[in-house]
Amino acid sequence: MILVGTLRPGTKLIYKVPQGEHFFYMEGGENDDMIKINAAPGKAYYVHTEVNFGLAVGRFYFKPFRYSSETLKKSLRDKNCNEQVLQKYSFVMIEDEYNYNSPNIYESESNGLKIQCGNGRITKVEYAGTSLELLEGTQLIEKNEKANNLLKELQPSYQTEITQDYPGWAKNNYGDTVMHEDDGVPIEEI
Repeated sequence: MILVGTLRPGTKLIYKVPQGEHFFYMEGGENDDMIKINAAPGKAYYVHTEVNFGLAVGRFYFKPFRYSSETLKKSLRDKNCNEQVLQKYSFVMIEDEYNYNSPNIYESESNGLKIQCGNGRITKVEYAGTSLELLEGTQLIEKNEKANNLLKELQPSYQTEITQDYPGWAKNNYGDTVMHEDDGVPIEEI
């Protein structure tokens, strides 16, 4: 287990990893969260940490930026809206129980996109995930001795939580919190 760092609002960390599969664990507030990144060479992967209201304190979550979804968003605009496209990208129709005349709106959890179809064409594409704009303008945090000492103190507890939580996390959240090689931004585009 390696400490990458401790975050506070408006901060960011940079952590270099070799090509391959990497798991990251975050603990804080009322919960913990994990994310898996399948890193490819020459790419940068961006992950936003989000805090939501909890019972007593905040609940923390990893929210990956998916470059592949941004690329897909651009390629889908004005394309045919047919069963083949809907199945290929796992789009499911969103039913509006209050408006039976609503346009055909579909959402895909796997890529974070929402599309609207009309006259057999995709007329609108939205990406509901984290944007690079959200991640820009934050302060870079460096590793510090205080954080390393805290890790030494809490590592047995973290290791126990990871061991207990991983099977459930892998079963329930794997699709939403795994980043694939094509989710990385090519370094030359940064």
